[in-house]
Amino acid sequence: ENALDRIHSRNRSYEQDIRIETLKELASEYDKLFAAYTQCPVITLDAAKFNCMDSAHIQDLIKQVKRYIWTS
Repeated sequence: ENALDRIHSRNRSYEQDIRIETLKELASEYDKLFAAYTQCPVITLDAAKFNCMDSAHIQDLIKQVKRYIWTS
């Protein structure tokens, strides 16, 4: 629902007909894809909670990335 709100707030005419059901289905398919993905580490962010303007969120993401870099 947050994603749909952001889509609508961008006010791009070609995006205005996107429905919540479509976004939920897309998210489900991505979850399935990356649950079985083994080619490289996958870091998952909760887009409803992650704030790219919050330095604490950024620092947490950096820590996650560093864990993969230093253990590879």
